[in-house]
Amino acid sequence: MKMRHRTIVLTDLDDTLVDRGTSAWEAMKKTFAERFKVDVSIDEIANAIGHDTLTKKYNCDWLTFWSAFDTYDNREEAIASGKIKLYPDALQFMKSISEIADIVVTTDTPPPKAFPEIMNLGLARYISGTAAYTLGHKSLKFKPDISVALRAFRVACEKGYKPERTENRRSSSRTEPDKIWVVGDGINDMEFAENIKQYVAENGFDAVVRSIYIHRRGPTDIKHDYRTFGPNPLLTAAKIIRSNNPHYEPKAPIEVCWSETAIIQG
Repeated sequence: MKMRHRTIVLTDLDDTLVDRGTSAWEAMKKTFAERFKVDVSIDEIANAIGHDTLTKKYNCDWLTFWSAFDTYDNREEAIASGKIKLYPDALQFMKSISEIADIVVTTDTPPPKAFPEIMNLGLARYISGTAAYTLGHKSLKFKPDISVALRAFRVACEKGYKPERTENRRSSSRTEPDKIWVVGDGINDMEFAENIKQYVAENGFDAVVRSIYIHRRGPTDIKHDYRTFGPNPLLTAAKIIRSNNPHYEPKAPIEVCWSETAIIQG
């Protein structure tokens, strides 16, 4: 019997699987107002591209800002009150993908914030593990830093995933490359995918890396392999992952908007 490829899905958490509504933005607005005496609108916070876009703009110390933010951002309370909830298609996406893949949540959300969402919203049963941000020697490491991906691979390895090199495929009777999917809602996730592609290529791993941009808001020109949007973008992502040909090499981003809400068949 030939050894089959493995499928690894690295999925973002907040604003990909979890709908935080305006709770985090309100906490950020309060942080700017209370600690830095800056009035920042919810719209500006919602449309910020990166982690430090606004802290740089308003000359706020990054570590001071996020330490203060933690005091205003109570995830367990927001979950209990219904301010934070799953997107309607999130559990169906996770169930469908968990049948064929190892799922690792890769999030820049601090563990004390991420774990209540994972546990209290019913995501834990479907995932292999969580790779939250990692503490480096001098600074925090977030996506798109490759160290987050390496941590995710280690989590997947605990479930039996052993990365192979391309030159070993024939000797090990592998049928095709492993599939590594990166699913997320923003530029950090898509840059994360590009860095993983580069890492896989440079190290000669027998894997194909693809990104799926869950487009809920923000720019459309972020580099990606697939962009899903519409009423149930995660269901579209599940269809792509389950049916994709690993040898397909997209010459341009694929735009997909499927409205089907029927249960995904195996």
